[in-house]
Amino acid sequence: VLESLRYRWRGDRTEVETARLLGELYGQAGRYGEAFRIWEAARQRHPDGPIARTISADMDDLFRRLFLDNEADALAPLDALSLWYEYDYLTPQGEEGDRLVRRIAARLEAVDLLDQAASLLAHQIEERDAITGYAKAQIAVDLARLYLIANRPEDALRTIQSTRIARLPDGVLEARRLLEARALADLGRHEHALELIGGERSAEAEILRAGIAWDMRDWSGAGRRFEAVHSERWREPEPLEPGEAHDILRAAIAYALADDTSSVERLEARYARQMGETAFGSAFSLITSEV
Repeated sequence: VLESLRYRWRGDRTEVETARLLGELYGQAGRYGEAFRIWEAARQRHPDGPIARTISADMDDLFRRLFLDNEADALAPLDALSLWYEYDYLTPQGEEGDRLVRRIAARLEAVDLLDQAASLLAHQIEERDAITGYAKAQIAVDLARLYLIANRPEDALRTIQSTRIARLPDGVLEARRLLEARALADLGRHEHALELIGGERSAEAEILRAGIAWDMRDWSGAGRRFEAVHSERWREPEPLEPGEAHDILRAAIAYALADDTSSVERLEARYARQMGETAFGSAFSLITSEV
């Protein structure tokens, strides 16, 4: 009924009020694209007046609900991203806008659009003068991680090194150090990477050290470090997570390459049952049985 009225009644307040109500109904029905299109058309046809300003506020409110309050999570990822790109001019300024852009970058990453996600975050760092200090350092963490996933360690290293500031929280500092070390390791600068994380004792740092030992073909050291990250995990009854199982498999391979039969036998005795329940079970069985 409202669609019919919108096309038959033109040129006065009734048209704008009809468009506003129709947009609200489409928004409530989850037909967000239609809501935005109707509101935008009404706003352009009648740019002046209190109802036009109210429609602008309605558009801003729906946009925030979708991309800051997570209503867009109910949409297919590509549909949500298409909606954002079409109406990105509604992105709020300041901290809210920065948070929204980081969420959009995460959605892009989730559908393997890594270059688009990286470009979005790079624009925040390089072109947004309002983003400084702590906010820029946080965005740099996300951007450097994306560059590493996309096998672009030079860009990751440049991003971290160009956004250094003093007095960052310990958690952010550790994340930046680990990313910088991983980029250095990917570039073959293993000793420099190990020196950079020499004081870190987190599980992430230990896994990075194990990976560096693997890259340097220090098989004994790699096996020992991968196993140490999950040293008591074999005592727990819960199934191994994929990342844990992958580390145990790499430990077995490293020990095998180091001809360390006793360590392979120890891993088999501890993890055979748990590894058999994972996607790496057959590979683990093959490695341990061959040794």
